[in-house]
Amino acid sequence: NPIRIAVGPVLVLMGLALGMLAWLEFRKHGESFRHQYSTQTVVTTGPYRISRHPAYLAYVLIMAGIGLLADNAWVFFFLPVAVLIVDASARREELYLMAKHEGAYRPYR
Repeated sequence: NPIRIAVGPVLVLMGLALGMLAWLEFRKHGESFRHQYSTQTVVTTGPYRISRHPAYLAYVLIMAGIGLLADNAWVFFFLPVAVLIVDASARREELYLMAKHEGAYRPYR
């Protein structure tokens, strides 16, 4: 299917670019994607101006793109599960940020 072959790589590249931009923005602010480290600031610049969770969005885009490229329906079967996991992680992170950085996070949210 030409549409699958055209759209799959675009989604993967968009996801990789967005993930890299999110990671670079975190590094610029001295933050880490690793959850075992506490945050010192709320990052609101770069891709975080548009989305509170660009790294999670990148993950979903990459997964969807790979599913199209592989022509594998199982990826799309598990994509909603991945979205639910990402949503749960995002909600947990937002609770943490509200508790630690309420003054900075509430207006951003």
